[in-house]
Amino acid sequence: WGAKVAGKVGRSAVGFLSVRDDVTNFLFPATEWSSSAQREQQSTGTVLRYLYDIGASSTLGGLFTNREGDDYLNRVYGVDLDLRFSSKDTLRLQVLESETRYPHDIAEKYDQPTDEFTGRATDFFYAHQTRSDEVYAMYREISPGFRADLGFVSQTGFKHYDTGYLHVWQQNDPKHWYNRLQVWLGYEHDDDWDGNMLRSAPGTFVMYDGPLQSFLYGIFYFGKRTYLGNEYDDRTYDVRFFFNPVGNLRLGLRADGGDGIDYANNRPGTRFRLRPSMELFAGRHLRIDFNHIYETFDIDQGRLYTANLSEMRTIYQFNRRAFVRLI
Repeated sequence: WGAKVAGKVGRSAVGFLSVRDDVTNFLFPATEWSSSAQREQQSTGTVLRYLYDIGASSTLGGLFTNREGDDYLNRVYGVDLDLRFSSKDTLRLQVLESETRYPHDIAEKYDQPTDEFTGRATDFFYAHQTRSDEVYAMYREISPGFRADLGFVSQTGFKHYDTGYLHVWQQNDPKHWYNRLQVWLGYEHDDDWDGNMLRSAPGTFVMYDGPLQSFLYGIFYFGKRTYLGNEYDDRTYDVRFFFNPVGNLRLGLRADGGDGIDYANNRPGTRFRLRPSMELFAGRHLRIDFNHIYETFDIDQGRLYTANLSEMRTIYQFNRRAFVRLI
């Protein structure tokens, strides 16, 4: 069963959700890996969210979640602030605390604490944005003991730093060779809870919007990454291109790859992935989507794997209330 209430009165907004499950899923996050488990055990999950409007565009909020069953408890509570103290400046801050107690057999089997334990998560973001420029800084830390079983937190015990500069060129002339052009320069860095480097990556991206609803995006990183004590190069790229040659057809191609890690054997490799796609609107009722993934991973000894995955979706919309879909 489940129940939900949501609404707004004056400057206050409230959301409430409570559900009973017959199966309880567990996610056990760590710094460089995560694992999961499932148990035939009832649990009740509850979420309470409150927001209070400050001025025209700022909010102060609170969050409470609770999932409980036999000999099991996960509770998260905290506050958050979204403050827009000028037309150009935005500050967001969230601080959460968690309390967790696992069933004894689950804790022992998956190497989790056998007693009740706590954790904390902190998120900070600041941006100064004008019509053509943006400068931002972000900091996030999640302690090893933090759990959010009604969310999806798959990594804990790390500290993340991210800062960058973005410049935008905008054109109002539809005949110009671009409509919108963006260039970003930034730096991302992750440490584990003891201060050891997990990832250090300066990067840049270019984003282009142009005629024929064309879109081109390319992001490139030039950094280092560690895994189980070994340091690897982390030079990667991700390039995407989409356009409409005619009004009812959209074509796309995405290529990404670079340095990779064979996590099963803790060794370096090179990954390449190519993803062509097509969206076709055949009249007002029929839509056909097709995409393919071709992926390879090479190590020093040769090809580790090759993958080919294709998917086609055909949707026929009879009216606003009925459709049939074939995958």
